[in-house]
Amino acid sequence: MTRIKLHVLVAQSDDQARADPLWQWFEKDDAQSAILLSCSESLVETAKGAAWHYQRQLSLNEYVCFCCKAQGPVLALLRDVFLQALHRKIKPFAAVVVHTTEPLDAISLARALVLDPFLADRYEYSETGQTPSACVGVMGAALAKARALERQGPGTPSDL
Repeated sequence: MTRIKLHVLVAQSDDQARADPLWQWFEKDDAQSAILLSCSESLVETAKGAAWHYQRQLSLNEYVCFCCKAQGPVLALLRDVFLQALHRKIKPFAAVVVHTTEPLDAISLARALVLDPFLADRYEYSETGQTPSACVGVMGAALAKARALERQGPGTPSDL
């Protein structure tokens, strides 16, 4: 089964989001099989394609553990839109663009796609050049650490 590509767009403002190449790809006609999940109501209202708004919760850098963060509204929306497409309530989609204002949300989302079996079977996190360069190092390190912990298995002490 082909998994749905998930891209994260980190932008502090609507103008910054609209200037990003990922947003411009989403707005093109050839990206009509993509949907948008955004923490900005105005971006959702003006988006050319299918779009949903979510209320952003506290991020990891605001003292919320990953386990709590993984239960957030973005993950619920990802489940919901997949099931809506499955039941033909919305048009099927091949890609999702998640807009957030926090770089650490991208890390938390990438990790959630590894931990949640339902999402892991259906979505594939895209690590291709759409993330701001300031986030790439942090995300790469976090994903490498997560993969190392998975290889160790449960109950094994970690020195990471």
